[in-house]
Amino acid sequence: MAAELCTSVATRASFKERLVNRIAVLPLSVAFLMTIGLPGGAAQQVQISSKPNPQIEKIISEISPANIEAVMRKLVGFGTRHTLSSQDDPARGIGAAWRWIKEEMDRYSR
Repeated sequence: MAAELCTSVATRASFKERLVNRIAVLPLSVAFLMTIGLPGGAAQQVQISSKPNPQIEKIISEISPANIEAVMRKLVGFGTRHTLSSQDDPARGIGAAWRWIKEEMDRYSR
């Protein structure tokens, strides 16, 4: 019992040390990633346009509770989310849902 307790305490101490070491390295890792991601090591300035982008305005205007509900009802209509359901059935199962989602994504990209 005493040996198990010592092993457990040693494991906890080891875990705490590793955790502290990882936390100490985290700010350095973030700083490094920020530095290599920016040209010349300097922060880039983002220019904000006062004029809205018409494509973004159109996309945002198409979002509505009714559209979200229609998508959810369509997905429910495929009958199952089981990954082993039919891949070939054009109206039911995960294969039909996948094809419909792909068609929707293609439609959005036009």
